[in-house]
Amino acid sequence: MGAKFDRDKWLDWHTYYDNIEQCKNAVKLAKANDDVLWDIVDDNISCNLSLIEDVFANDWIDEAMYGKYQGPVLVCGAGPSLPFYLPAVKEKYLEGVPVIAVDRAFRLLKANGIKPMLTVSVDPQMTVRRFYDDIEPDDTVALSFGVNMSTTIKAMDSNILWFAPMHPVSPFWGLQYVNYGKKIATVRPGGVVGYSAVDIAIWCGFDMIVSIGNDFSWKYDDFSETVFFARGGFDFINLKEEKRFTIKPFQDAANTFSYFPHWHPEVEFIDASDGIIKGWKKQLFYSKEQEVVQ
Repeated sequence: MGAKFDRDKWLDWHTYYDNIEQCKNAVKLAKANDDVLWDIVDDNISCNLSLIEDVFANDWIDEAMYGKYQGPVLVCGAGPSLPFYLPAVKEKYLEGVPVIAVDRAFRLLKANGIKPMLTVSVDPQMTVRRFYDDIEPDDTVALSFGVNMSTTIKAMDSNILWFAPMHPVSPFWGLQYVNYGKKIATVRPGGVVGYSAVDIAIWCGFDMIVSIGNDFSWKYDDFSETVFFARGGFDFINLKEEKRFTIKPFQDAANTFSYFPHWHPEVEFIDASDGIIKGWKKQLFYSKEQEVVQ
């Protein structure tokens, strides 16, 4: 059995904020986000509880995986750089390096002979279910307690590990802890599923975490009208120094990754995503064949 992490510590606002004013501002931001998603996520939680005979009798991510691993792990997002790095990912995978995937990357990885040890889903929207079209009984998925029921149904024939945001300043999740107990608080939120995937890798005990395909941006050459319309509603930010475009939610998410090295200096964090993640060591990641070409 792995060690248990200190849930009370990570649910205490003092862990995240230096003073009460910072905390108050964080509560306001969390409430604004809650107001948008409250009804959707609340309905999803109710539906998941009705669908599964006893969700609390199932494994939660901390009980199943906390502190049971060591060494390196590849955390693969579905950004535009992932296809280029697939040969290197496949090479490391065949050498025995585990892979944790975000849901959108799951099918591409499997199609290329890479079976993630774990695939993570957070988004409460119904569209997430299509990422699991190729799921098999021996696949393992980590689902947020608030995913859409259709995603849960798609994943039910696999091994499901549950988690919920460990959020000290969210009115919505604070209410869920009252309703269901602190046990559901398992993984820190960071605005994107890739953040939760990294946090799970930390919980597992890996001491080298390599981010691949978590770009949070597009190179100028990769940007197109298709990308523009797919991100409708957001103004694009021109990062001239990096020669990239991004959007505000992605820029914010990339900045939150800088917390991990601060919180966990015992872990080596490497960004091979060719993107805009902050605070991680930047390192090129090529297969042996690609190294010859380079």
